[in-house]
Amino acid sequence: APILDLIIEYKFPVKYLPEQSRPEDLFQAGLYALALLETGVSCSKTRLVTIYCLQDRAKRCVQGKSNSVCWECSDSRIYTKRFNPNKVIKALKKLDEVWYKGRKPRPVAEPRICRTCPYSKGKCNYSAV
Repeated sequence: APILDLIIEYKFPVKYLPEQSRPEDLFQAGLYALALLETGVSCSKTRLVTIYCLQDRAKRCVQGKSNSVCWECSDSRIYTKRFNPNKVIKALKKLDEVWYKGRKPRPVAEPRICRTCPYSKGKCNYSAV
């Protein structure tokens, strides 16, 4: 069977680089690996690599036709985690409960999550923030 060594997920935040890989970014990379696993690809040693680079910096690289690569650039942040298919499947089951079974989202008062939530500018129905 083909062997998947790693999945590289590029992220281009606008304002700041995260101090660690965001769970939703790892989840997205994990979904790609899970899809390949289901097609028969061996993922027993797969690593999920998330590379963060600010949009302005990435734009300069592309427009300047830079020969540097993201994983060697000092302006990016790179995080690696081992792929765990059971963790991705568990997260999918939780999402299925919300999407298909009508379970309300659980409150999470974390600024990282509130920043991206569509209700953060108005009335939040789920969080104590």
